[in-house]
Amino acid sequence: MTTQIFLYELKRPGCDLLELKRAEDEFVLVTTNSNLAQYTDTDKANFDRIELMEDFEKEQVYAAVAKVIANTDPNDVRIICGTEMVIQMCALVRTEFGLAGDDLEYALRFSNKFIAKQKLHGSGVRIPAYEIFDVSAFQQDPDAYINTVESALGYPMFIKPTELYAAIDSIKISDRKDLQAWLDDHKEPKHIYEMDEFISGKLYHCDSLIVGDNISYSLLGEYAWPCDFFAKGYPLGSIVVPPDSDKFKRLNVFNKTVLTCMQPRNCATHLEIFEKEHGELYFLEMAARPPGGPIVPLYEMQWQLDMNAMHYACQLGIDVQQQPQSNPEKYYAWAYFPISVGTIKAINTLNLNSQIDFKLFVEVGQSFSADFFVKDEMMFLSKYIAGSVFFSNNDYNQLYADFEKVRHFKLLEYED
Repeated sequence: MTTQIFLYELKRPGCDLLELKRAEDEFVLVTTNSNLAQYTDTDKANFDRIELMEDFEKEQVYAAVAKVIANTDPNDVRIICGTEMVIQMCALVRTEFGLAGDDLEYALRFSNKFIAKQKLHGSGVRIPAYEIFDVSAFQQDPDAYINTVESALGYPMFIKPTELYAAIDSIKISDRKDLQAWLDDHKEPKHIYEMDEFISGKLYHCDSLIVGDNISYSLLGEYAWPCDFFAKGYPLGSIVVPPDSDKFKRLNVFNKTVLTCMQPRNCATHLEIFEKEHGELYFLEMAARPPGGPIVPLYEMQWQLDMNAMHYACQLGIDVQQQPQSNPEKYYAWAYFPISVGTIKAINTLNLNSQIDFKLFVEVGQSFSADFFVKDEMMFLSKYIAGSVFFSNNDYNQLYADFEKVRHFKLLEYED
């Protein structure tokens, strides 16, 4: 019997794990009471046992795992990781209990933006200029510190925590006044922050499946806007990039170079790539997990692949042979439309030439105050989404034309 422990902080499985379960497997969920509250009965049915704790803190996680594996040979225990939220905790648990699997050095490559960039030094992969926010240097001589940061990065720049995700607590800094205000507000920082040269252009996601240490396949999409634009009122979405296109081939060469440096094992990977105006490609970040939001269902519709299930299959040591469907009859795209501060006075109609599946989650007259928006929450939570759309077309050029419309579409009108 192999005890497969799935650690979750803020996540549901996202697929039918029972389809992956072998006769010798015991599936155990270790999570918090609050996270379990969002699980459906179907989610819970994936597990033979559920061990709960109040908070996802190291000592509580250790205690829960110790309870699960009491009197079990460590060689018969595996820790399964589904997201960068818990990849470091998974590594710490393995070390604490002498379990096989990826260690903390591996986990940090895929969860700490600063360490990931260091891993790529000397590889030929372009990365933005970057600095770690040095609060001591700022406190010692504020003007000298600002001058140093300005000289290294210029304006605009982008500041973000090194170990958070989904653009949480991230901000664009346009000038010295913005930088001074941010620094004054972070004299006692909650996180370690990375300060980056600001890169503008098109943003892409490249999602690969790694079986052992070999690339099984890679899939690509173009984002409507950089993800942090969602909080500024722009749609979040993406469109598939056809594998036979020159764009796919060029981006995938970059992806393969990054994968060679980062050396992921038995997982899905999610890489974000910036393309500047003249075609230069820049590494933004890479996670050792499936893509988030609607990208998994996008790929499932487009390529008949469930990257969530395949990621877990790799984590469980199951040999994955399935490849993307070739020569698709249709191409697909998706978008989320954001909620902003104000009272909704009108909802605009989205008219596309493509087939659409549109869902609306708000109504005229609803009001949203500034207090509704929590700074440290993921901006893509369902409560912040006004509407969603999947759209498809047999003609990729027509789909892309509709994607351009969606990119600039304003779903909601607000009272003055």
